[in-house]
Amino acid sequence: MIGFRADWDYAPHLSLILDSLERPSDKAKAAEFYLDKVRLESPTLEAWLAIRKVTVANGLALNDVEAEIARETQRQSAANPKGAREEPAVTHAAKPEASPDWSRVFGLRKLHDHVDLRAAYANYRAQSERNNASEFLTRALDHVQPGEEAAIVAALESFTELDLWDYRRVLSAIPEEWLTRISVRPALRSLIGGVVATHCLDMAPGTFYERLPLDLASHLSGYSRPELCALALDAIGKSHVVLDTQNLFRVVNLLSETMTLSESQTALAYGLELLDSAMRPTDGDGPWKPALSPDATLEANVAGYVWAALASPEASIRWEAAHVVRNLSGFGQIQTLDALVGRLGNPVSGPFADQSLFFYSLHAQQWLLIALARAAQEVPEVVGRHVPVLREIALGREMHVLLRRFAADCLINVARAASGVIDLHPPSRTSVMERKSINQENDGHEEEQIH
Repeated sequence: MIGFRADWDYAPHLSLILDSLERPSDKAKAAEFYLDKVRLESPTLEAWLAIRKVTVANGLALNDVEAEIARETQRQSAANPKGAREEPAVTHAAKPEASPDWSRVFGLRKLHDHVDLRAAYANYRAQSERNNASEFLTRALDHVQPGEEAAIVAALESFTELDLWDYRRVLSAIPEEWLTRISVRPALRSLIGGVVATHCLDMAPGTFYERLPLDLASHLSGYSRPELCALALDAIGKSHVVLDTQNLFRVVNLLSETMTLSESQTALAYGLELLDSAMRPTDGDGPWKPALSPDATLEANVAGYVWAALASPEASIRWEAAHVVRNLSGFGQIQTLDALVGRLGNPVSGPFADQSLFFYSLHAQQWLLIALARAAQEVPEVVGRHVPVLREIALGREMHVLLRRFAADCLINVARAASGVIDLHPPSRTSVMERKSINQENDGHEEEQIH
């Protein structure tokens, strides 16, 4: 469950999910789960066709995908007035551009000399409409004679028009054996240090797709990651550019690579203190209290997030959260489920709920049990781990009719799947079936008031 909606590109996402799985059964299960969510967004025919391509590539034949394609095709056909069929647009593929004659481009020029390298680049531009400097330079590296490696690396510094994407491609093309030559490493160190300083505001270490990966730059130059970030920060400090919000975030990103844990904590505390004068006790969740502390594990925090959604005053959010619980059960996320069920005994809001608003704890308990009752039909062995808690709700002192009803449904579904897993008739207790009968008799009564 995610807290926002967007125009997702479904096929690449599904491909990443399926590529991470090995067993066909796991792939089929994950695909069905993902497609259940995709249907809620009403994707286009093109999106469904792309999804089918991914499923077929992973050896899956899903009838649901074919049905959605047929349904969307029929809908588009019905949308055409009088059933007229539009003529498909004819797209003429562009002729592939001829590759330059590299023997003519380089000729007998001394590529390790920056003047000759520039002359060869001018010749390349005359023969090709691509004007791709990184393509030219990667080819030039292949034509360098032994002993000239350090010189051509130094000559690269004359190509000031390159951006970080170009440098990424060129540096990635440097042969690994060059690094064994004593003269090459200092040349690379000088080149990369200059590149980092020149493009200091474009450096984004640790992001999803770095323009110039720090690990690559570090491997070739001998600089460590913190040293490269320090070079960029030093260049930023010497520049006269007024930093906007985006660039300030990049400065913080660079700083994070150079600071120790204690330094980071000190900097964060200093930044937060600057906000003290603007903050009021009633802002946000109010004064700090232990109840706002996050849990110790990722699974427990995910459970807290889902728990807050189960208590939402909006039925649609509770419905989504219940399906999250069902799918957590289906995928065997035991630790998260343990944390969720544990909240039945202490139904407080936790840090993921707005502390200034009323927390609908009965909503959270009821919808969690609804989800578990459904999950018990599909994966009773997972729900069966929580039989003691469920029995206490169904047969104990819990007076809420619906909570007892759904807890009883969980127990019955588990018992039906595996006879002997639970005892439906514990001593001195009303049986689950009797409790269920009582609940059915009380279904007509008004549920206790929920704030």
